[in-house]
Amino acid sequence: MFASSLNLSNPKLPLLTARAKNTIDLALIKVVAHRQNPSQNPLPADPKSLERAFNDVFNAIPKRKQDDAMEKYESLLSPAARTQTYGDLGQVNFASATSVVDQVKALPLPAELHFTQADVDDLRKQIMAKKAVSAAMHNIGQHANGNGGQATAPQQAVGAATGRRVKAAAGYAAAAAAPQQAVVASSMIFDVVSVTCNKPNDLLKDEIDIVVGTVDELGAPLNAGPFFVGDFKKGETVDLGAAGRLFTFKLADATFPASFPAFAFMIERDLIHNQELADKLAIAFEVTGLALAAIAGATIALGMAGVIPAPVALVIIIAAEIGMLAFGLAGRVVSVLADDFSFVSGDSLVLDAPPAPGSVFERNLNISGFGLYARGQYNVLLRWSAVQ
Repeated sequence: MFASSLNLSNPKLPLLTARAKNTIDLALIKVVAHRQNPSQNPLPADPKSLERAFNDVFNAIPKRKQDDAMEKYESLLSPAARTQTYGDLGQVNFASATSVVDQVKALPLPAELHFTQADVDDLRKQIMAKKAVSAAMHNIGQHANGNGGQATAPQQAVGAATGRRVKAAAGYAAAAAAPQQAVVASSMIFDVVSVTCNKPNDLLKDEIDIVVGTVDELGAPLNAGPFFVGDFKKGETVDLGAAGRLFTFKLADATFPASFPAFAFMIERDLIHNQELADKLAIAFEVTGLALAAIAGATIALGMAGVIPAPVALVIIIAAEIGMLAFGLAGRVVSVLADDFSFVSGDSLVLDAPPAPGSVFERNLNISGFGLYARGQYNVLLRWSAVQ
């Protein structure tokens, strides 16, 4: 199994990321066009479309913020302007009731985004190198922390510094060193373990609400919040304990390799003027997750069709990287609509085989960008735990 924030290096990955981000942009611009001229720019009928979610957010924000967003995107309402800014995605037809995501999926992928065999071979080498590093970190941590108390000071320092990363890598390291285990986990538990304030948004203290989401074994979004976490001053950590146990889902129906993306954003409670807006934003990002899953699914389909000549595992990993990078960019899009919320932070857990019971995978999300002046910095520790 392989759990990683891969940060793969390939010049085509940023291009694919930009394509996903631009798709989200265009869905928001379509909503602006619809609000100016509903009959010529109809919204999709599907209530789970990205346009419907963004339109709900528009309805919940103050008139001043609606006007600001309308003004920001007004220059992109003509097809010519969209083509100049978004290239081939300018072909998206706002007069159609088909969603922007579905229209983008139907467009041919530009030649510069096609993965060659050389691209695939290079990405495989990067993945294998990262696996080797993870295994080495595991061995160092085991030696430093389990050598009968005889570890040297440098070894202890390395073990402490890599402790959390070792936990995330341990599943793969064990699998790499031993034959495949007959016993696999039947369920996965998802927890928000703790929240740490590195820098508050307010001058004195922050009262923080959080929205967290992931997906289940079938790729369906799971969303929790907004819910209250606690009061924070600089340097304070709140351990959520049982309150942070948000989801448990079965793995029996999962198809491996599998990707489990997660996202979170925060609201500084004393800045909330509109609880409806907080709820609508939570729904909007759930729908954004669905949209990104659709884009990633199209990428996987291209791979299976030979356009991206890669094994399914590698294509899913690439798609996860694209999706989670675009999620962060999507947070900045919605920040145009509401200046009292943080940016959205996302990451992804990728498993190429069912995990063994007891496997633990952790992720740290850095959340920032609160309000008009982008103050406040927090760290959120997430954990997936495999159980029998």
